[in-house]
Amino acid sequence: MSVAAPVVDADVDGLAAAADAVRAGHVVALPTDTLYALAASTSVAGASARLFDLKRRGRGLPLPVLCADLEQAATVAVLEGEALDLARRHWPGPLTLVLTRRRGFVADLGDDRETVGVRVSGDGVTRAVAAAAGPLATSSANLHGLREPPTPEAIAALFGDGLALVLRAGVARSGVASTVVRCDGSGAVVEVLRKGPVDVG
Repeated sequence: MSVAAPVVDADVDGLAAAADAVRAGHVVALPTDTLYALAASTSVAGASARLFDLKRRGRGLPLPVLCADLEQAATVAVLEGEALDLARRHWPGPLTLVLTRRRGFVADLGDDRETVGVRVSGDGVTRAVAAAAGPLATSSANLHGLREPPTPEAIAALFGDGLALVLRAGVARSGVASTVVRCDGSGAVVEVLRKGPVDVG
């Protein structure tokens, strides 16, 4: 029987422990401004595969990436034109932009190797872990197709020792997934893939 993952406060020690775990290739759960997320390193071989397995998510649904700030996001994806304007207006916040991958960003996020969904969360916990450990491959903290557990402790029990830890923070999460917008290589908006808190017009 799996033992529940440790739940730790998102204080200085907890943030450091989460960043250390991510750098070591483990999966953690952390709060964002929208939902709790599972997070793994984009630069450690095998880390994202562990996230896919833990969530029971198919590789045909690529993992989005959460970044510390716009500058870090620009190392992951090509940010220009209308996409850059949207990022400047709505980041940090609940807007995911599906963009052309930056050449040299070779993270294993699933079957799509050409584009990447990228976001800067409105929650400082996520940004702090990304600032310390690098861009994070992420997915909501639930088994694929099922509802997210309501508390950090329930997430810890669900995923057990598949998680290094769960960060607990008293942040206000909306419970509504981010708006997702697909852009072309020049940054022009092609379509809204998922409606959410941000109205891009």
